[in-house]
Amino acid sequence: MTEPASDGQSEARATAQARVERAFRALAEVGKGAPGDGAEEGRRLQEAYDALVAAAAAGVERFPYAASYLFMRLAAHDWLARMGDLDTVDRSLAESGEAAGVHMQVQMARIAPGVEARIEALRQRRVWGAALEAAAARTPVVRAPRPVGGKVRLGFISSDLRHTNVGVFAWPLFEHRDRDRFELFVYSAHAGPDDPVQALFRQWTDGWRQIPGASPRAMAQAVAHDGLDMLIELGDAYAWEVCAYRPAPLQASWMGYSNSVGLAAIDHIILDPWLMPEDPRLVTERPLVMPHGWIAMTEAYFEPEPRLPEDTPQARNGFVTFGTLNAPYKYSPQCLDLWARAVAAVPESRFLIVRPEAGAPTFRDNIARAFAAHGVAPERLAFAVVRGRHLPWYNEIDIALDSLPVTGGTTTCESLWMGVPVVSLTGAAPFERMSASILANAGLGDLAVRTPEAFVATAAALAADRARRERLKLTLRDRIRASPLGRSEAFARDFYALIAHTVATARGAA
Repeated sequence: MTEPASDGQSEARATAQARVERAFRALAEVGKGAPGDGAEEGRRLQEAYDALVAAAAAGVERFPYAASYLFMRLAAHDWLARMGDLDTVDRSLAESGEAAGVHMQVQMARIAPGVEARIEALRQRRVWGAALEAAAARTPVVRAPRPVGGKVRLGFISSDLRHTNVGVFAWPLFEHRDRDRFELFVYSAHAGPDDPVQALFRQWTDGWRQIPGASPRAMAQAVAHDGLDMLIELGDAYAWEVCAYRPAPLQASWMGYSNSVGLAAIDHIILDPWLMPEDPRLVTERPLVMPHGWIAMTEAYFEPEPRLPEDTPQARNGFVTFGTLNAPYKYSPQCLDLWARAVAAVPESRFLIVRPEAGAPTFRDNIARAFAAHGVAPERLAFAVVRGRHLPWYNEIDIALDSLPVTGGTTTCESLWMGVPVVSLTGAAPFERMSASILANAGLGDLAVRTPEAFVATAAALAADRARRERLKLTLRDRIRASPLGRSEAFARDFYALIAHTVATARGAA
């Protein structure tokens, strides 16, 4: 039986809890930091971590969910384990309707190896989804009648159709929209003014419905009023809450969240042959499979700048530099273990991490400890404390090592655009296969491997093949432009053809 806390203990806990709350507020205020400067962000991450550790020492037993994300960002996997078994945590969050917890990719990175663990995670999403849909059914929206014939009415719901990663990959669909067959609508709750990208997207749509502060039901009614044929959500919790009302007769997920959401109201998920899992149980929606990639790059974002040096970092330094710019919430303990094994397999090689989290001593210590377990000394590790303006740092990396189980998306594309090959481990679920798709469509499918042993061997072989890396540095941009990954207009044609066929099939079955 737990002894009741004394007044002094209660006061200490309250003080520690208040410190945690202040630290997380300060961290939230810094946001993404100033472009090119992650030092303040790193400092506040460390302050929040120190506050949590002190709270635990004072006897605080319940941390905010945001603590999971903080621990993942700092590679503090020992503290994550103390927060409880992932299945138990997921189940509790699902039953309480906590979308951020159930879906946040930090949870995907914590999934144990094996298909069954991934299927269990999907079950928890279905629990969450069923509760959300039941709540939505109590106040349904009313769809406007859809006129017979006419153009396909296609909507996208996202508050990130701006200068964001979502905007990067949605760009081709707006720039190369199919005017003859489609009317495009956008639904956004973004409260800020247009940035240049959003202003372009606004011009390229037939209906721009930006309703800052709208409740999910109010936004769902706005969608329903437009009489869409299909609504595509781009991967955020607000969009999922809107989709729960089923404001369109067909609904699909694409790009922003590379996994099944768990809503029965979302009929389809847009994948490609590489992203498509071999085990059909790993998606809950009906897949719509693109013929090539599920995304394409556009030079409107991936411009000739920054320019590439003609030589490699190895030529300048005398050793091979592995590295990553992936976010640490994607690093599992297995990921750090595999990176360390790859570096250990290449004598005198280095590993560079470019992230604002590198400004926190705890992050650097945790990374160093994981690498030391494989005999990689601390002096072989380098850290760059950067938030934004990060592309030039690829010029300091010879080979990028992908994160796992959540692989890179934007970072993989950026790395290739900067002439840096990526070695990736392909897993079972869609979120473990993004880089495999990107590499295959860029003509580098041999760098996406299926076993940890092959990952280490491929990284070591690429480190030894200096001639290949020098060729890639000089030719990758042209190769990307000529590949399905870089043919954005062809990608848009394929996308619209797939949607048109899906809508026509649904109309015929109605």
